[in-house]
Amino acid sequence: MKTRTARWILCAAAAALLCAGCGTGQAVPEKAEIPVLGEDYLKSAHYFADGWCLNFWNCELDQIDSQLDQIQADGFNSIILVIPWREFQPDIETMELNDYAAQQLAFVLEKAQEHQLGVVIRPGYTWDYYEDDSVLPRYYQLLGNEDYQDAWISYLTQIYEICQEYDSFLGGFLCWEDFWTYTYTAKSMGAEKLGAEEAEFIGYHQYLEERFTLEQINEWYGENFTDYSQIYFPGEDSPALRLFFDFYDDFLNRLLARSQQVFPNLSMEVRLDGDLAVDQEGTSYYYSHEATYSCQDSEFTTVMYGIPMGFANQGERVDYQTAMNKTDEILSDLLKKNDGKGVYVDQFLYADNTPGFSHNAQIIDDQVDDYLENIHTVLGEKTIGYGVWTYRDYAVDLLYNPQFGLGLEGWESSGAETVETDGSAKVLLEAGGWLRQNIPADRKTDTGEETMFVRGEYQNLSGDTVTLTVTLGNAEPATMECGPGESREWELTFPNTGDYTLNIQSDGEVYIDNLKVYAHVQNGLLYSLDGEELDCIESIRVLNSKLQKVR
Repeated sequence: MKTRTARWILCAAAAALLCAGCGTGQAVPEKAEIPVLGEDYLKSAHYFADGWCLNFWNCELDQIDSQLDQIQADGFNSIILVIPWREFQPDIETMELNDYAAQQLAFVLEKAQEHQLGVVIRPGYTWDYYEDDSVLPRYYQLLGNEDYQDAWISYLTQIYEICQEYDSFLGGFLCWEDFWTYTYTAKSMGAEKLGAEEAEFIGYHQYLEERFTLEQINEWYGENFTDYSQIYFPGEDSPALRLFFDFYDDFLNRLLARSQQVFPNLSMEVRLDGDLAVDQEGTSYYYSHEATYSCQDSEFTTVMYGIPMGFANQGERVDYQTAMNKTDEILSDLLKKNDGKGVYVDQFLYADNTPGFSHNAQIIDDQVDDYLENIHTVLGEKTIGYGVWTYRDYAVDLLYNPQFGLGLEGWESSGAETVETDGSAKVLLEAGGWLRQNIPADRKTDTGEETMFVRGEYQNLSGDTVTLTVTLGNAEPATMECGPGESREWELTFPNTGDYTLNIQSDGEVYIDNLKVYAHVQNGLLYSLDGEELDCIESIRVLNSKLQKVR
């Protein structure tokens, strides 16, 4: 291992080598190398192993070799990892990293290096299951509490120190969305005393005082403030909302600039879509966050791009050429406003089935493959790389430590112990043993699903038939009979009662492993939840073969 230079090295493999294995099931030739910024094109897949972004770091990685081989064979040359702040740095006071998560990060970096894949990281990812309470207060404190700001810098410093030891490490980016929830909280405070006190705490008053007179502010607010300390957070229908957005973009820029001092060339995923606001005449408009587009001292700008951008999002189904034209338009506009820097599309959302967003514009179903096989003309000209979010469909799983890589952490049990067989951790349940995880209700976002699914694997170790009893919340229990020596995967359905506590009981000796509790499966059209090829995998291979060098 050697220490990387401070600059961000974007990876891309030589296209001729990448194309050689596409669609054939063959591995990429051994001479493939982790490429370099400015020479090759970055083709990335978010890597969640057998979990998803909220529980990846407490899942096992026992299939990592075959999974990375497949990613490379599909023409990708890099993976993206999300790094939750709290799970990696649980204690703000000690600022120490979570040993297990840090070891897992080093392990993935090393494995990626073995497979000639680069690694891009997204530090500061908001969500995790590490604790049951909300993680959002620490992000809110980050705006005005020096202790939390110091902890943040310590977290980034330690993450960078781990990553720079590996040639697979390419660099990273923050994401505006990980810090944006505070804006909704602030707007809800209104003109109450708390709103003014909070505005003082986060530096909003100071920001305004350095830039505007009280007369100007009163004009925006429609108020008669006599002192800056009286200023509160503007609501959705106030023209002054633009002042708060100005402040918040400035906060993101300052946070990024300070972060870059310990994490060289760190970029930020900036927000391409605007926020709805009103001007002083009451006319609606979209506030642009272009003040963040240059990403301070970074050499490149990171963005999420989805098909709905630029459309009215009233259920449109657009043909692939119209979608391509809109992609070109959006990216061209960005390039006019980001000081001419390269653009890395870390989330290239060519399709999306996120609950609650079915009204968003989408490409006509049977033309998504046409879009993917032709969009290289835009991506190759306008960007230095792209990444897919859902390389493999994933269940929005509610379980912490679902594969028992952390032993029984997060579980209650009786007559249970963790064992390792064939390189994988499992739970051994004795006759009469039980296993339970109390899942907090706030892990489940209510998006209207009426059915919950429970998946898992078992192996009967006894010479008799064993009955497993599975309960989810207060729904009726379900039972399964396992024949002597039987081993299989299983899936059960339960009504969504709003109670998600999982309980598994056995009347005989069995292994239990690879559990999931979920209502929704996120689809990417490439690989199913079970790893089967889907409609667009061949088209993504074609896309990857056409994206070679950075122009």
